[in-house]
Amino acid sequence: MLVGAGYGAFASSTPGVVLGNLMPQEQRGSYSMVAVTGPNGAIAWYRSESLVVVSVDDHTPADILHHQREVGTVIQQLRTGAFYLLLGTGFGAFASARPSALMGNTRPVETRGQQAMVCVCDDRGNIGWMPSHEVAIFQVDGHSVDEALTPPKQR
Repeated sequence: MLVGAGYGAFASSTPGVVLGNLMPQEQRGSYSMVAVTGPNGAIAWYRSESLVVVSVDDHTPADILHHQREVGTVIQQLRTGAFYLLLGTGFGAFASARPSALMGNTRPVETRGQQAMVCVCDDRGNIGWMPSHEVAIFQVDGHSVDEALTPPKQR
């Protein structure tokens, strides 16, 4: 059973082999994980690419996405219009510093950034991550966003 999702980002920089700080070696990357639990309640983390979603509240991802079941949060990718199930969210921030070519450690070259991501699955259960600014929530438990945000007395 999926219990959570996490996303992290990193950056590092080291002096280059030949020209040192004039040609540094930089690395940037990210990691995406999902937390799952079994019958004994123990939690284990796995790379999200290594798992697939089989069911959500006894419905397959395809059943939810194609038949609009009243289960889960469905999001829409803004660029393509494709629908996905929202599994979780993650946020990664990174910072890296290396000595500059001319001023060394007195004026280091810094790299900083952050990434807000959402963990999703498609109708086949494949898990993936997308930048949160590229998606919009389409429905929550079968209700439109407007309905879901309306207080119960006004529905």
